[in-house]
Amino acid sequence: MSRNTESTPLVTIGIPMYNVEKHIEKSLLSVLSQTYQNVEILVVDDCSTDSSANVVRRLQNSHPLGKRINIITQTTNQGVSEARNYIIKNAKGKYIFFIDSDDLIEPITIEKMLKEAETHKTDVVIASSKTRNYHDGKESRFTIFNKYTLLKGKDSLAEFFCQSLDYHIPGTCWNILYSVDFLRRNDLLFLGTRNEDAVFLFDYYFHVESAVLLPDITYTYLLRPGSIMGYQERNTIPTKEIRASIESMGYLTERCKNVKGKPYYDMHCTKVLSYKKDILYAIIKHRDLLDGIISNQEIRPLLSPAASFKEIIRFKNYRPQNILFYILWKFPSSISIGIFSFIMKIVKSRRG
Repeated sequence: MSRNTESTPLVTIGIPMYNVEKHIEKSLLSVLSQTYQNVEILVVDDCSTDSSANVVRRLQNSHPLGKRINIITQTTNQGVSEARNYIIKNAKGKYIFFIDSDDLIEPITIEKMLKEAETHKTDVVIASSKTRNYHDGKESRFTIFNKYTLLKGKDSLAEFFCQSLDYHIPGTCWNILYSVDFLRRNDLLFLGTRNEDAVFLFDYYFHVESAVLLPDITYTYLLRPGSIMGYQERNTIPTKEIRASIESMGYLTERCKNVKGKPYYDMHCTKVLSYKKDILYAIIKHRDLLDGIISNQEIRPLLSPAASFKEIIRFKNYRPQNILFYILWKFPSSISIGIFSFIMKIVKSRRG
């Protein structure tokens, strides 16, 4: 495949951006340094209040490939989901690759993933990634596929994903080369303002009919305070983020019906339940960091079952766990949250 000619497929590299003036230049330079250069770089500025947009415009004017950068400024701050949705709706490329505005990709990333996508006509190509700590520069594995894997056929990726409760494919939207036709044909968009990557994962994976998983590390995720993912090293957690997480988990629970009748329905529901359980435990554990009060009644929906009781008793996998949470959910919030907290302390102590 020719790397740079206009006859080769256009790839849209989408970058949501908000207040990352210290990081966006390095991130963009890693994109501009790709060995495959038939790309459009679509930066969606979500009303940054710092100089992020100025940094991008400077690179537009000074870098030899700066003309490939398009910057769009939202009229109001709408969150990362709407920024990514704009990219999906407006991408000119045959493929989309998302990168967060403080992360880095390897020079060969797009070329390597595009070769697989074109060879095997895939819906998605997913590669391995690592993390880098913002303070000390230490790196560690993040998502690693142990071997090259080609998945073909309806539900092939879903069956791979649902082997067990382990996350066999990442709960992130970046470092994946998506077919634009695949995304648009299945009306796949991002929802909510928290945990949007996980909601997107649980929405798209069962639609995939062809995928390649690569052991090659092509992406570096920067661990820093205030980054898009997680609550790393924060002294205060806004209650609005907790409420947004609860809302997004409501999406996940409701959308379990999309895979009803599939042979992996029980595993899908249990994965959703496990995700909700981890969030609920994190809320309870870090309640003293909240900038306001979150009642037990407010967090109780995180115990809600992803399937009906009649469906749960027919589960082949993880039936007791689902029944337990179903019963907990039926109790008043003060009792159910108290019992949940007690159970989790026992589980954590045995593991630790």
